[in-house]
Amino acid sequence: MHRRIAVLSGKGGTGKSTLTAGVGRALAGQGKRVLLLDLDVGFRCLDLMLGVTDRLVFDLGDVLRGKPLDDALLPAPDRDGLALLAAPAALPDDPAPFTALLCSLESRFDFVLLDFPAGKPTLLSAVPVEHTSALVVATPDEISLRDAVGLRAYLPDGVDARLVLNRFSRAALRRTSFADLDRVVDTCGLPLAAVVPFDGDLAVGAPASSTSPARAAWQRLAQRLDGKSVPIPAKKI
Repeated sequence: MHRRIAVLSGKGGTGKSTLTAGVGRALAGQGKRVLLLDLDVGFRCLDLMLGVTDRLVFDLGDVLRGKPLDDALLPAPDRDGLALLAAPAALPDDPAPFTALLCSLESRFDFVLLDFPAGKPTLLSAVPVEHTSALVVATPDEISLRDAVGLRAYLPDGVDARLVLNRFSRAALRRTSFADLDRVVDTCGLPLAAVVPFDGDLAVGAPASSTSPARAAWQRLAQRLDGKSVPIPAKKI
């Protein structure tokens, strides 16, 4: 089944785009056809994370103005089945072409991961609700978690939204007023989709190592997004 995943965060610096790239690689590694759609206008970075910047000629804005999609798609060099559509310089005032594009992608990709800019996701209202879910990415600090709570007001009815606690460490959690993960989940009011451990060895433009704890968490999250029942390992968090 075709799925759209809106990846959101209330503030910058949560590792949202890194998570998007990592989960996209994991889904493609499971045999899925995956498109990363960068909507972070002015601050795009997915092209760097996939190592395709030198091949970037056309972007989402060009496609919305009539450029053929195939001219703008950037296949990932290290992962079959994974492609990027880069962010434009500006988003269109009329959201109708964007909505039409998303619908046209349903026959070409099993998953479309939409990397929204941090803060209010204004273009989220143009995303068809059917087959759409959301991942709200937050780090274990008071400001990020408060902003995650604020994002709930912008989620359309019918969109299944879940929390990803990113760059997690128990030491970071102890510096907050939250006693444990259950308190975090209760405060955010969103079911927990994944806990991604802090990994200081992640490098921009390069896949995570085979021993990366973040990579293992991305792979488990990808399996959950694909409908599989995969528990969050308590020993890892």
